[in-house]
Amino acid sequence: MSYINEQYQLVDSIFQNNSDRIIKDILNSSYPLSNKALFNLQIKIKSLLRAMEAIAEESNYYSICCMSRVVIEHFLVSHYIFLRTFSEKSDDCGEEYYNVYRNSEILKRWNYNLKVEGIKKNIKVNGTLDEFKKKFPQYKDLTQQEVDNIHRIGNQFSDVKTIFNYIINRFPKGGVFDKTNEEFIDFLQQYNTLSSYIHGGPTAEMETTNNLTDKQSKIAQSVDLSKIACKSIQNNVLILLLYEKNQNFEFYKELIAPILNLGENSII
Repeated sequence: MSYINEQYQLVDSIFQNNSDRIIKDILNSSYPLSNKALFNLQIKIKSLLRAMEAIAEESNYYSICCMSRVVIEHFLVSHYIFLRTFSEKSDDCGEEYYNVYRNSEILKRWNYNLKVEGIKKNIKVNGTLDEFKKKFPQYKDLTQQEVDNIHRIGNQFSDVKTIFNYIINRFPKGGVFDKTNEEFIDFLQQYNTLSSYIHGGPTAEMETTNNLTDKQSKIAQSVDLSKIACKSIQNNVLILLLYEKNQNFEFYKELIAPILNLGENSII
């Protein structure tokens, strides 16, 4: 068993064996929405990981690369939510994720649908805010300024440049997460490299059809990267619950000790 797989199995087993307690404590935590987002993101990545492991057995290089990009994007969002929550000691990021980002996605989706409807019906202008409010009268009081503000806040979770800037330039340095944030750059590089696969680009086609000798190695690396992403999010949920320093402190200190080796390198 590889070191990465061994670490993944360790963290995942601790997390799953205590999931009922973790979920209960998330609901009662100081950051329920941020913790909920992280908990659900690790579930999503695990589902993708299971699919990737099945695809890896078929040596399907193109599909693995596509799914790796999706996993990385999930991880980037999760790491951003974790660092903001840890730094700000508030649930603001989780609230923005579930309340504002959700509204931004809904508005963008319906705006796009209106534009498609305009193309079908040969309507020249069908994606304006006025048209949106005609279609959905419950939003009749919504102003363009409010829409712009919703998208401004929502875009922080979908704009990789914003996430990168926060983690590399804005998050306080000189702490226990410096090394992790430096390694975060590897995920950004992979995110960029795999862009062609998501967008159906010619570079991805050429890389897939060429007889590359390291395809199997890259497939294995992609699976390992997903395991790293999943265990990192699980770690971060435990860290946030540990740092609550309430009546559950000793429970999470004991739970996380085998992972972080608190005796030698304490983060408390």
